[in-house]
Amino acid sequence: MKRVACGLAGLAVAVSLSGCATVGDAASTPGCLGIPGEFAAVEGTDRADPATHGPGAPGAPVTVRAIRQPFGIDVLPPLYVYGPQAEPIGRAHTDHDWLKDPSFAAAEQSAYWGELVDGHFFSVPDVGDCELAEMLGGPIGLRAPEGGLLFVQFVSSDCPDCARLSEAIGRVIAEHPQNAFRWVRVRTSLPVR
Repeated sequence: MKRVACGLAGLAVAVSLSGCATVGDAASTPGCLGIPGEFAAVEGTDRADPATHGPGAPGAPVTVRAIRQPFGIDVLPPLYVYGPQAEPIGRAHTDHDWLKDPSFAAAEQSAYWGELVDGHFFSVPDVGDCELAEMLGGPIGLRAPEGGLLFVQFVSSDCPDCARLSEAIGRVIAEHPQNAFRWVRVRTSLPVR
C-alpha cells in the first residue's frame, strides 16, 4: 500500500478535527498543500539515488544542508528509514530486524505521531515528503537501494543522540556488507531530538 493511499483519510480527519489548518511554504512544492505531516506524492521522491555503502559504493554518507526551515516545525526528529518502494520502515517490519538497536526505537518514537481512523492506526511522519522537499529546496529520492535501506538522518549542533544514532547506522551497514545502503545526513540549524 502506498503512503499516499493510507494517509489521505488520516489527513482529512486531522484537518477537520483541527478546525483549520495553516498552509505553509510546502504548498509551493508541486503536490503539497502545506499542511504539516501531510501524505503527498511529491514528484522526484519515487526514485532510488545511488548507494553510499555496500558493494562498489564509496562507503561514506552523503551530507546535504537544509536551506529552509519547514513551516510549523521547530524541532526535527533524528531519523527516517525507507525501503525499496519508498515505504517508511520501522521496528515493526519483520523483514528488517536490523533496526533492533534501542537508538532506532527512540528515533522512531520521536519521528511519528499516531492517529486512529475508522478502527485503523496510522503513523504520520512529523517531517513528510513535502517538508523534506521544502527544507532542501527540492525533493530527494526516497527509494532505498534494492535489498537495503535508506537512512535520512537529521543532524545539528543541538542533538544529544546524533553520535549514538550514527554509530547504530554504521553497525547495521557493517553487519550487512553484501547489501546496498544509502545514508543521507541532513545538516540543519534546528534542534534535533
